[in-house]
Amino acid sequence: MRTLSTLEGLRKGWKGLSDVETIEEERVREQEHGLLLIYNDWKVFTTFYPDQKELRDIEGSYRYRFPQGESVPDVRERDLLLKQTLTRTYHGKKVLIVTHHLNILAQMANFGRWGAEKFIDVDCNNKPINCGVTLYRGNPDNGSEGTLELEYYNRKLY
Repeated sequence: MRTLSTLEGLRKGWKGLSDVETIEEERVREQEHGLLLIYNDWKVFTTFYPDQKELRDIEGSYRYRFPQGESVPDVRERDLLLKQTLTRTYHGKKVLIVTHHLNILAQMANFGRWGAEKFIDVDCNNKPINCGVTLYRGNPDNGSEGTLELEYYNRKLY
């Protein structure tokens, strides 16, 4: 709902988007927190499941998978599948993806081939801002098939 609301706000301010095809892609969503959603609070959840806090402390927030939920690498894997579809279906076309925090970082990490340490650093020190814009442009001269290159991240255009 938040993403669709953001898209509607974009369309009001950017008339060129009014006729653009919109696809709701289920792979573009935030990390699934599984059982944590029932308790809606990490402290309450870990009171009932102290072993989960211990496990998260051991694995770290990046690799920890919520019971019946996902880890950050799970989100990144989902994003890789999306990139394959985009490459195959929209090759040579402009694509706008409207999403939020962790999915933005997952996409950037996959494009930039970040490891866990770089992902955690950006998440801690340079989080996506509200309504920030990240732009990748295709460079057909880089590599045998071209690449997408980061032009800017977290730009405030409003």
